[in-house]
Amino acid sequence: MKLAPHGVGSAIGVSTALHACRAAKNFVCYEANRLLNPLRDELSQVPLQYADGAFEAQDRPGHGAEPKPDMLAAFASDDQMTGGRHAAE
Repeated sequence: MKLAPHGVGSAIGVSTALHACRAAKNFVCYEANRLLNPLRDELSQVPLQYADGAFEAQDRPGHGAEPKPDMLAAFASDDQMTGGRHAAE
């Protein structure tokens, strides 16, 4: 069976999927849209590589998409910011 996953997630999700695809012997293509997506295009300290109509898995530690801390903070929930504790505690 041929494998052609698709996704529209963040840089972390796309980068992780690309590496999983590299490891799959039955991988054919990774389908991704190019609609405006700041979490995909701006979240990573080193942007995802996209050229000639294709994303390229990066040879970097881990999945290759190290997030910008300030962008992560902007999307954190109150529980994440307080360690799951409420301000009244």
